[in-house]
Amino acid sequence: YEFNPKGSWYKGDAAATCIFEMEDGVVFNYTGSWCAEGFQTSWNGDWYLTFTGGGLEYILDRPPRITHPVPGDESFIRKQESRELPLTEVSPGGMGGALKEMLRFLRTGEKPQTECHDNIKSLAMVFAAMESSRRRERVTIEI
Repeated sequence: YEFNPKGSWYKGDAAATCIFEMEDGVVFNYTGSWCAEGFQTSWNGDWYLTFTGGGLEYILDRPPRITHPVPGDESFIRKQESRELPLTEVSPGGMGGALKEMLRFLRTGEKPQTECHDNIKSLAMVFAAMESSRRRERVTIEI
């Protein structure tokens, strides 16, 4: 669903909410806006993952935190334990790192950390979300 929030300085839709249901039943929910004021996120956004037995949060490019219920707590809303996950050092990062990975692939044939065969699937999700918004109905992706 695409929309242009009240107070937006854009002419077209500047925000979206998407729900993706994977074939194994996993549900992924995305909400984003180019014109939200208030709490700012980094370019990478803020990520919250909730799964059976815990969750993970990645906020403002800080090290991610993982959480899980305290063992033995059987209350309705269980107490949580959390800890910071160590970040893997990537050098160089950003565009320099991506170019280094590409050159390594061209020289050695070794598969880079990120490559088009995975990314094309996320691009298909973007196009399907746009099509779903246009048609105002669920769209199936065949990958």
